[in-house]
Amino acid sequence: MHENIEKQLQAILDVLFILTERADIQEQEIELLRLRLKRLEDSIASLSESQNRN
Repeated sequence: MHENIEKQLQAILDVLFILTERADIQEQEIELLRLRLKRLEDSIASLSESQNRN
């Protein structure tokens, strides 16, 4: 009985570890998307400025 509980707890810890890893990866992907969005915004602003000058 005790061994079964230990196995179940280990399985739960394994799942929590995997979910934490996925969350970290998603956080990194979100940060990359934010950086890409910022670059796009900067490019659009630059294009707008150059069009306004012409």
